[in-house]
Amino acid sequence: MTIDTSLWQLPPATISIQAEELHLWRFRTDISAQTADNLLKSLSADECARAERFIRRLHQIKFIAARYGLRRILAGYMQCLPASIVFDYSQQGKPFLGKRQRSDINFNLSHSGDWAIVAVTAEPDIGVDIEEVVIKDNVQQLGDYAFDETEKKLFAEFSPVRRQRGFYRLWTAKEARLKMLGVGLGDMKGVVLPRFRRFFVPAKGYVAAVAADDHIIRVVRYHDVMTY
Repeated sequence: MTIDTSLWQLPPATISIQAEELHLWRFRTDISAQTADNLLKSLSADECARAERFIRRLHQIKFIAARYGLRRILAGYMQCLPASIVFDYSQQGKPFLGKRQRSDINFNLSHSGDWAIVAVTAEPDIGVDIEEVVIKDNVQQLGDYAFDETEKKLFAEFSPVRRQRGFYRLWTAKEARLKMLGVGLGDMKGVVLPRFRRFFVPAKGYVAAVAADDHIIRVVRYHDVMTY
């Protein structure tokens, strides 16, 4: 089946999502420390507490940018201010919008390096993962830890030149599936690759994948130029 997929585009002034649509949003997280401090005002107390636990200031800034970006994107669907959004959390810690807000919208956030991705659907469970492609010497060991026998065969089929990127393609698909299910990385080998998975390149030097638990016929990709 052919899935209609748009190019990266600026979002419209008014945003809505239809059944069987998947919206992918990308935005940068390399903001200034002063901007990050200002954005803290729009985060919840528990998000601020999580930000404070980061040892490195750089990681704290990127976390703040990612969480604010998620709020900003969801606020567009909900026609509200980013700071007014209240997240509920599953037992495994996966955030969702409660019934008092928009329980028909599911979302997932991932960030790595200088970029973040948010995936949004109308009700189907969703998971997304982005990874900055950094050359690793231990991809074989990581594959042995994370991949089942079928996935190890897929990994072995990549040529030496494509082995690093092939590893990231399989890894992001698996992690997107785990995030869709709301379980931790410790269950990685026991979770099979998702039925619906889309690999995409959000930016040069990055690999990403999205997993959904329902029928998707259209993927719309938005580039959000964050203004603060």
